[in-house]
Amino acid sequence: MSVPAKLRAARSHYANRNAIARIEIKNKMVNDVNYC
Repeated sequence: MSVPAKLRAARSHYANRNAIARIEIKNKMVNDVNYC
């Protein structure tokens, strides 16, 4: 595997993790609002 391909794979991996984390935070905020 070439270095650029590795970097691309790592970047997309972290982008996916960040997107998932953002969705989870948004869901948590919605849940907190619903509990109030």
